[in-house]
Amino acid sequence: MTHCINQDPILLYLWKRRTLYLGELPSIPDLTPAASTLLVGLDKPFLIWDYASGQKRETRTALVPAGTHFGADPRNQNMVNCYLDPLGEDLRALSPMMQGSIGPILVDCRDEIGQLEDFHTIVRDTPPAADAYGILDAQFHRQGSVSIAKSRMVEPIQRVIDLIQSDPLSNEPTE
Repeated sequence: MTHCINQDPILLYLWKRRTLYLGELPSIPDLTPAASTLLVGLDKPFLIWDYASGQKRETRTALVPAGTHFGADPRNQNMVNCYLDPLGEDLRALSPMMQGSIGPILVDCRDEIGQLEDFHTIVRDTPPAADAYGILDAQFHRQGSVSIAKSRMVEPIQRVIDLIQSDPLSNEPTE
């Protein structure tokens, strides 16, 4: 029996407001992410399901809002797993670009070809973090996306983020 090891690179970018992982993912049977998440099948569609609605769907792109209980089967391929900014700006920019939904999960990006090209460029070129961030920023705010007014919660959320980053061990209440 021959065992093949995936020779594709695994890339991980960590920024202040986003995290980007590109590589092989195991099956995700049961997850409720704290951050909104963009999942993209780099090679083919994958299966995703929403526990609350009981719906399943095969898709190439899924936008999962924070706190959504879901599962996914990557089907033995390289995936994009991008945890979006905690302020909701990326989610608001990407949402209008999606064409369908299963429960709160948005699927099927209108600009799937451009999105895939961007992620394949990141995998192929492994750009420095600032350049990769710029590619994501441009992708998330392409033509066709609609800017929605910021939530009133942005300032308190930003204060909590700043507090945690300044002293990760601090456990002080915030208002």
